[in-house]
Amino acid sequence: MKKANISWLIKNDENSYDLSYDYYLGNINGNEDTSITIQVWNNYQGFEDVETIHDAKLILKTTSIDDSYIFDYLTVRINKATKKLVKYSDVKYGVQIGTLSGLKNNGSETSQEALGNKNMCTVELIFNAIDFKVKEGLKHLVLDIESNT
Repeated sequence: MKKANISWLIKNDENSYDLSYDYYLGNINGNEDTSITIQVWNNYQGFEDVETIHDAKLILKTTSIDDSYIFDYLTVRINKATKKLVKYSDVKYGVQIGTLSGLKNNGSETSQEALGNKNMCTVELIFNAIDFKVKEGLKHLVLDIESNT
């Protein structure tokens, strides 16, 4: 069987999703929350089954320890439920998302609901208003999926 195949779909301004592996969120304004909604898929629009990912974790990493303070201002929701981040290191945090099925699918949310498949989960990252001036410069937050199996 083929290995799992993770796809990242970013919610756009028109309330639909675009396939993307690199995204610029914009500026974080100290007066208001900034958020991004992402669908994480295993086998998006797959024509044949691939490996299921059991005990999947969403991993969030900064590329610099200087930027790790951002985790103090981050709220993570998985399928609308607020989740607690687990700290693995100063620059790496994670949250459990469960199983991502590898079953073939047509890539629509409707098919996921009707068939009961769990090929995807919806992740919302909310960067809460920061009450101080954020150090200028490009911040990188890298997302990945890890599993013990």
